[in-house]
Amino acid sequence: MSDYFEIAYSAASKRLCILSGTGFSKAVSGNAAPSWIELLEQLSSHCKNGKELLTELLPEDSAPALTLEEIAEVIRLNLESVDKDIYEITASVISEIELSGKIDETQKFLAGFEGTIFTTNYDKLAENLTGAERTQSLTPGRPIPRSNAAVNVFHIHGSIDSPQDMIITTKDYYRFLSGENYFSRKISTALLENTTVIVGYSLSDFNLKKILDELRNSHSGFSLGSNLFFVSRDEISQNVKDFYASTFGIRVIDDTEVEQFFCLLGGEMEEAKNCLEKTRETVRKVFRDEYEFTDNYLKTKNCFFEIISAAESDGIDLSEDAMVSKVGEMLKRKIGFSQETSAWSQYEHLASWLTHWACKKDIAGSSIETVFLEAVKHSMEHMRSENKLGYSWAAYGVWKQKWSSLTPENRKMLKTYVREQVDSEDGKLLVSSL
Repeated sequence: MSDYFEIAYSAASKRLCILSGTGFSKAVSGNAAPSWIELLEQLSSHCKNGKELLTELLPEDSAPALTLEEIAEVIRLNLESVDKDIYEITASVISEIELSGKIDETQKFLAGFEGTIFTTNYDKLAENLTGAERTQSLTPGRPIPRSNAAVNVFHIHGSIDSPQDMIITTKDYYRFLSGENYFSRKISTALLENTTVIVGYSLSDFNLKKILDELRNSHSGFSLGSNLFFVSRDEISQNVKDFYASTFGIRVIDDTEVEQFFCLLGGEMEEAKNCLEKTRETVRKVFRDEYEFTDNYLKTKNCFFEIISAAESDGIDLSEDAMVSKVGEMLKRKIGFSQETSAWSQYEHLASWLTHWACKKDIAGSSIETVFLEAVKHSMEHMRSENKLGYSWAAYGVWKQKWSSLTPENRKMLKTYVREQVDSEDGKLLVSSL
């Protein structure tokens, strides 16, 4: 199963949260939404001697002496000296931004989306995409709605609905960070309880890092269990992916534009909706030991991913002994299916199951470790990098595609195990590739 099916399943079960940054607004406005630097340039143009001030604050031949938030504070003071207001000017700039560009798939998905959107953007583009009649917009400085809505959009740093409460300058950030904030509490809870897609940020973005650091520091034993997905339009190096995977449980979907992401996500929604309720009820019965998965079901391609997604959406911890035990049983049965006559598809399925679990949970020291490694050995010893009689090249393709997405600890464990215990040259070469 792709990451997209997992995200789609969360969306179908109304357990998907979207965290959007400036890049999202730029993508759905035909690049009209300003970046931080572009906004500062526009603000400085309203200052006395604005060009000279901008050149001083953002020199072309060297790094700026101040952070962007500190530069905004300097601009605020200069605007005040000529009786102008940075918040009103910012709201005026942002309010002119409209939806534009190639956004059909993004608009289609969000028009049917039910869940929560958190954004550090001041604009109302998210509300325009989800539909005003089915969306509540929540922003500092405005009353908190008490009614229910299909979509709640939380403007963490304020919005054009209340310009004086927007977080723009260093002083604003200090005020925001020092207070017990309703919006920070909401995002902390939402990120722990839902699958979250982060879109429109750089991994080095100050706002994103602050949100993640605050979440980690406010919850002892912090672990998101890899329910965070980061969508990047750029390619991300493996070292950077590993850092964010080990530190925050983030899985990276890179080299993907916003419109492309929502197109691929939307393509998985129908299947995700179809299997949602049926799988949920089945999983509940299995975990109450009232029911056992049939062979026919476990022989299907997506059953493992449906089971894991249904368990997570029902609040089942993947580390629970009962869950780990069930997964171990399923792996043993899948090995058996692969040994039947003409069961080559089962090898591909098994490789997909193993890599999916290894993307989500560290395996070393867990009760599933032994059976998991036995399944890895079976999988790799029956695969080849080329189409050779008696071996599965499709299974090799799965391992090759997903290897870099496994958690760093799992790759480390498997490198040692495969080198020492697995009789497969292709397997040994693959695990040495990173």
